[in-house]
Amino acid sequence: MNRRPQSSALPPEPESNWNVRDAKAQLSKVVSGALQRPQRIARRDGASVVVMSEAAYHALLDRAQGEIDIVDYFRAHAIAGAPLQRRARRPARPVAKLR
Repeated sequence: MNRRPQSSALPPEPESNWNVRDAKAQLSKVVSGALQRPQRIARRDGASVVVMSEAAYHALLDRAQGEIDIVDYFRAHAIAGAPLQRRARRPARPVAKLR
C-alpha cells in the first residue's frame, strides 16, 4: 500500500501585511482579512496604518476605559497645585580647543 502521509500543517493564514499598492488593488481581501485579524498597510516611507474590524476596535476602547491619561493623572494629584519653580540653567562653559 502506498499511502500519502497526512499533513498536520494548518492552512496558510491570510495576508496581514500589505503595501499600499497591493492593498488598493485587493481592498476586498484587506477588508475580509480585517474581519479575522488586524491588517497592516505600510507606505514606502515606513509609515503604516492598521485596519481592523469594528468589533476589535470597540474591544480596544472597552479595555482602555478606566485608564487615565498621564496629564490627567498629575492634574488630579497633589502635584497639580504645587508651587514649582524652574531654576535657570547654567551657561555652557567654553570648551578648550585642541591643537
